[in-house]
Amino acid sequence: MDSIVQLKTGNLASRIDTLSLPPDSVLWQPKTMKQLSIANPSVTVEIPYNVLKRKVAIITVPVAPAHIIKAMTVQIIISIILVLVLIVCLLLQVQTITRQQRINKLRQNFVNTTIHELKRPVQTLKTIVSYLQQSSPEESEMLNNARIETDNFTSYLQKLRDVNQAETIAGSLHLSYFDFTVVLTGCIENVQKNAGKQFHIETDFPGTPLPVTADKMIMNNIVINLLENAIKYSGEEPVIRVNAGIDDNGLSFSISDNGIGIPASEQSHIFEPFFRSKNDYVASLPGMGLGLSYVKMAVEAHRGTVDVLSKPNYGTTITVKIPRQ
Repeated sequence: MDSIVQLKTGNLASRIDTLSLPPDSVLWQPKTMKQLSIANPSVTVEIPYNVLKRKVAIITVPVAPAHIIKAMTVQIIISIILVLVLIVCLLLQVQTITRQQRINKLRQNFVNTTIHELKRPVQTLKTIVSYLQQSSPEESEMLNNARIETDNFTSYLQKLRDVNQAETIAGSLHLSYFDFTVVLTGCIENVQKNAGKQFHIETDFPGTPLPVTADKMIMNNIVINLLENAIKYSGEEPVIRVNAGIDDNGLSFSISDNGIGIPASEQSHIFEPFFRSKNDYVASLPGMGLGLSYVKMAVEAHRGTVDVLSKPNYGTTITVKIPRQ
């Protein structure tokens, strides 16, 4: 039997053992068992050679791993290459993220330093303009225009600073419990004093308080930015509508205008920093395209959402939802 196994397998390490089965056991047909070991794979065959005497021959045939590896050479090589490619991609991704974080930090530092250095001369210029406005009516009008422009420049610097800080604002929120109605009323009074043009505003929010837990200063900035945008892009006779309410999901408010509207092709881009519409009227107005970008980042820092509904020549509605904190 040894010679038969060697002839069939060519494997000198094959082994044949004989075994007598227990009295209550009988093996009628050969039985094959596979030992799926990585180190020592083998195949064991039990063959009954004398059924009446319950004699069984057990043939164990080792399988050389080299044969398995040789059969899987292509798959192994491909797997190793894929693993190496994945490792390289992961390292490149980590390197890119680290570099991007370093660039963002440098950018933030540069913007903050620039704003800080510009605030002093601008403030000095505003003081001089205010002092010189006591002169003749002709000069007073010119100086008033200069004051408006310096105020606009100060506003741009403020928005640039807000957008620059908004990327890290989520971790630095100063949450407090307050009445959002007071914030809305204060913001409306603020823009009515500083809008620079006449507009009509309609409000629709309850006389009862709208309690919310959020960063009060940031919520104030959100409302101011939305109101200023609504007024700026609403032509000569702006009509602004402010709605607010609260339910089990949290606070919800919207600001609508009757302005030029936003084309559908641009609505997915209006929250990108420095994006401005290609509309000729929009291009003629001063602005840096930072207001809505700040609004989106500030709202998302509160785990909220901001949506836009707009139609050209009919107006725009921006809706903000702040969930319960």
